[in-house]
Amino acid sequence: MLRKIIIVLCSIFMFSTIISCNYPFVADLDKINEKLPRRGFLFLKKSVVLHQCTKDKCNSMTSNSVASGFIVKIQERGSYAITAAHVCETAVPPIQPPVRAAATYIAVTADGRQYKAIILDYNSEIDMCMLFVEQLNHNVQAVKISNRAPAIGEKVYNFAAPRGIYRPGIVTLLEGRFNGNSGGVAWYTLPAAPGSSGSMIINTDGELVGMVHSVYIYFPMITLSTEFKGLQHFIEHNLGKHTDRFWMTRGR
Repeated sequence: MLRKIIIVLCSIFMFSTIISCNYPFVADLDKINEKLPRRGFLFLKKSVVLHQCTKDKCNSMTSNSVASGFIVKIQERGSYAITAAHVCETAVPPIQPPVRAAATYIAVTADGRQYKAIILDYNSEIDMCMLFVEQLNHNVQAVKISNRAPAIGEKVYNFAAPRGIYRPGIVTLLEGRFNGNSGGVAWYTLPAAPGSSGSMIINTDGELVGMVHSVYIYFPMITLSTEFKGLQHFIEHNLGKHTDRFWMTRGR
């Protein structure tokens, strides 16, 4: 009987502890969620048609892949978005007769709306690409670039579609830590997988500090990103370069 009482009392104590701790925890989460730019996430669908003709016939083959991206600026005609350069590149096998490739991109918002995207520019050295998403200008948000690089050990968040995991209304939120810079890349302890490429890495203020482009295959908790300075320069340079171009063509 005494044993039963002890078990019951312990259970009640544990339950009441969880309840009493729950309220400030939820309040803290609400504050964090207000800062995190979830509506800046984009799920990217890429379709490539390979076309080859011989003397006798022509053959076509289509391949599909997915990746992640995020919005960095919104204007009347659409939004500017970032993903990894290897997402924007299309490898064509060097064979004869030559193969022609045509790639199309669809950007899907966090709530499931789909828009056509085009490549504006990319830099393979830092693995970054800028896209323009046509007509995407409402119910989304631009991810603000932080004014400082992350500190070693700093906590970060990541909105991504690892292994293509995405559903309208569901965007995978992951968290990790910044480990430092080495070999021209930024290192994070952050889970990632194919499909995470091009996803935002943000600090606890919801500001952009990195972008996932690679992950260790045998330990997919170590993720590589473009270094902060390179990321910042690429975005600011290309926004300045291409924003004028799109405003000049408005109304045509």
